[in-house]
Amino acid sequence: SRKTFQSFLEYLKNKNLTYGEVYALIKALDKNLGIGYKKIAEYFAKYCDRESFKKYVAQQLNWMQPDFIIPYFPFSLAEKFDKFNKMKDDILNIQPKYDGIRAVIFKNYLLTRNHEYVSKDERPYLKSLIDEVNMLQNYLEEKIYFDGEIFYQNFNTTMSLISQENEKYDYNLLDKLVFYIFDFVPEYFVSYDFKYNVINDIPLEERQKYLSDKVAEAIKKLNLKQIQVVPSKMISKADFINEGDRILNTYLNFGYEGIMIKGVRYPYIGDRGAHWLKLKPVNEIEGVIRGFKEGEGKYKNMLGALEVEINGGLKVFVSGMDDNLRKEIWEKRDMYLNKIVDVVFQEFTPSGSLRFPRIKRIRLDKTLEIWNKEE
Repeated sequence: SRKTFQSFLEYLKNKNLTYGEVYALIKALDKNLGIGYKKIAEYFAKYCDRESFKKYVAQQLNWMQPDFIIPYFPFSLAEKFDKFNKMKDDILNIQPKYDGIRAVIFKNYLLTRNHEYVSKDERPYLKSLIDEVNMLQNYLEEKIYFDGEIFYQNFNTTMSLISQENEKYDYNLLDKLVFYIFDFVPEYFVSYDFKYNVINDIPLEERQKYLSDKVAEAIKKLNLKQIQVVPSKMISKADFINEGDRILNTYLNFGYEGIMIKGVRYPYIGDRGAHWLKLKPVNEIEGVIRGFKEGEGKYKNMLGALEVEINGGLKVFVSGMDDNLRKEIWEKRDMYLNKIVDVVFQEFTPSGSLRFPRIKRIRLDKTLEIWNKEE
């Protein structure tokens, strides 16, 4: 039935279904596969790569069987720091930014920001962590779900541990992943009401007080080793303008990826916006365009990524262009071949490649000859 379902998703990939058609689709799948709504929900969440379609199906399935919580959660997402002037609060909440995996834990499942979810029974390094989260949730009087970051050592190690299945694992690493909690929402908002972006009307200042007082105390009392509340501090917007660089550097020196800046009066908003901002250092490097990769899905027949050569002949695929530039470059590949580009990225990976590279600009003012001489 898994192969049947994957083939079916391939067929649906570029189709736009109405809400009624989704309902008919689910009923037909249940009838023909005979696996029940719960298994259908798991398959959709695991194998469907279109976020909006996954959300659409989650809404319908939760309405059809509301006692089963579909692992779909409208995460609150941060804008870049250049939206700082749009933040309306005069008082800000500052937290360190971890370079891990954003996640919410639903009972025995971990749900990532990309709306992929896995069972603790499938991933050995997640089992004890999820058990601790469930223990904490059961202990607290309020029925809530925690939003946070899972992390151990660095991004690559964290991702490797989360992805590891049951076939082979290191016993010494079974309890190393830590869930760093920075927010929460009440349970009743998560079940099946996805119609509104605002999913928690409690101001951030009150949510942070609850985490630092009740949740931190419960973690200590239960002697939980794989859960921590992310530390935070309040600062006025005026003071942050003067002290922001010093604050960022302090957190960077402690090994964090950067900082999160949040307005204290904002509710939890299940969308991207200036209520949360992220600030982290950015590196920049020059390279030369050596090839072109066609896009997929909505980017078919236009540029998907540029193949860019950087230091010492290393080649990386870089994206981040708007649709107009994608079309222009794809249609004029001969003209853009061997042009110089500025690439921004977060850091070098252990293998020497670039982490999260994207195009900043194409340097039409600089020739390949000058670039080769400088290199």
